Amino acid sequence: MKVLAVIPARAGSKSVPGKNLKEFMGQPLLRRAIALCKAVGMDTVVVSSEDEETLNLAAEWGAIALKRPEELARDSTPTIPVLKHAYEHFPEHDVIACVQCTAPMATPEDWLDGFQMMENADSDYLLSVYPWTKPIITGKERFKNEITFVARQEKEPRYMIDGQIWACRPRFLDLKPTDPVNVSLLISTEFRVDIDYEEDFVIGEALVKWRENQS
Repeated sequence: MKVLAVIPARAGSKSVPGKNLKEFMGQPLLRRAIALCKAVGMDTVVVSSEDEETLNLAAEWGAIALKRPEELARDSTPTIPVLKHAYEHFPEHDVIACVQCTAPMATPEDWLDGFQMMENADSDYLLSVYPWTKPIITGKERFKNEITFVARQEKEPRYMIDGQIWACRPRFLDLKPTDPVNVSLLISTEFRVDIDYEEDFVIGEALVKWRENQS
C-alpha cells in the first residue's frame, strides 16, 4: 500500500499566528509532522502551503514543498480540495494520509495500526476517535420538558473526533455527500489534544510528558 502524506500548512492562522512553525516539545509543529511521516515510512511526504517561508523550511526538513494556489489557502477552504490538489501532482498512491501539524500526539504505531485497518477492511476512510465518557443531555433545549439526562454508565457508546489520524483512498475524494462510505474508526484509549489555541500547547506538552512517564 503506497501512501502519500499530505501536511496542510497554511500560514494564516488567526487564533495562533505562525502556529505551524511554533515549537511543541522543543520542535516546530511542521518539523514534528514531517519526522512522524518519515518514522511511519510513508512513501511520499508533501507539505502544502501558500507561504514561502513554510515551503522553504519544509524542503530543508526533508519534505516535498508544494505551493498551493491562493484559492486553496483561505480560512474557509475545506481540506478535501487541498488533498485533491496534492494527489493530482502525485497520483501514483493507494492511500492519502492527511497529517495535521496541529495533531502532534499521534504516534507511528497509531498510523501503522490505522493503515492495517484500512487494508484489512478495504476502507474508503480512516478516522481516529476518542470515547466520550461524560454524561450527555438529549432533546430540544428550548423545550425543557423534552430534555433527557443520560448518565455515563447508561448511554450508548459515543465518540469524539480527536483530529490525530485521518486518511482516505483516492476514490473518497470524489464521493458525493450522499454516497455510502466504508469507514474504519481507530479508537484511542487516551485523550489527545488538537492544537487550536495557545493553551493547547501547554495542555498537549503536559499530556506528552505524562504519557512518557507512564511508559
